[in-house]
Amino acid sequence: MTHFFVLAALLFCVFLTHSQMVQGQTPPAPSADERRSSIMRNYFSAFGSQGQGSLDRLNALSLAPESFQSLPLEEAINPNEYVLGSGDVVEVNVFGTVPLTLRSMISPEGLLSLKTIGIFEAKGKSLADLKKEVEQAALRQYKSSSFALSLYQPRSFFVMVSGAVSTKGQQIATPLDRVDKVFYLANSQGPPPPDAAQAVARRLYPEPASIVKASLRNITLRHSDGSTEAVDLIRYFMTGDRRFNPRLREGDVIEVPNLQLENMDLVGIDGAVQLPALYEYSRFDSLSTLYKIALGATKKCRFRTCANHASHSNWL
Repeated sequence: MTHFFVLAALLFCVFLTHSQMVQGQTPPAPSADERRSSIMRNYFSAFGSQGQGSLDRLNALSLAPESFQSLPLEEAINPNEYVLGSGDVVEVNVFGTVPLTLRSMISPEGLLSLKTIGIFEAKGKSLADLKKEVEQAALRQYKSSSFALSLYQPRSFFVMVSGAVSTKGQQIATPLDRVDKVFYLANSQGPPPPDAAQAVARRLYPEPASIVKASLRNITLRHSDGSTEAVDLIRYFMTGDRRFNPRLREGDVIEVPNLQLENMDLVGIDGAVQLPALYEYSRFDSLSTLYKIALGATKKCRFRTCANHASHSNWL
């Protein structure tokens, strides 16, 4: 009888511990579809009553996370394009009489050290170029073996986000991440709580609430080498053109301008298209761009008439 009570008590403790672990679990990170849905709905809400119509049409098109087809935000790595850097973890497999697996992180100095094979300059080289160099050295050491090198884990680094975001400052990214992920993270976290002195100062000298609405079409990505890239997340979300949602590098700065509706140039598309709406103007806009962003013509559209009208219209 005593053993029964001891066993019951142990089972109760295990169940209680499991329940506490489940309750304390960190919620899963939002998917790419959830980020896209949240960003676009917040963007259209900035246009007030004009944007409400766009929101309604967006909902009618079933662009919710569970039904919006995911864009390939994280595709397979291209060894010829992936540039290695400090913090990347590389795995080497030598297949022979005695199989060998080596795994090593590229050092802050940019060196890759592989026991029994050698030390290699890895920083700044493509994954494919490093593979050729390491393979030559490995086959000299293991002459009757075959060889494989792969990226085991990408490095992480800091990028800076400034402008019309909830949390300005540094965000963690990897070479596989694009601007939209860091933009979402910078807006999903609220600003840090004020300290005691700041709280007192705000009560004595209250500041007017600032209206911050982030632009999605005129974001600038500044690289550490001084070059810049234009970011247009609306165009990327609606057309999948990755040129307007580039990958991130070490030392990047993402500048997000504020939507100033009273001074903003607007451009729109209306009529027999899937998503007639107003957008902020981008210097890269053309009639074909707006047509793609609007997801093309509806089934009721007489395309020849629409095309003729558009080609003779100067309203854009």
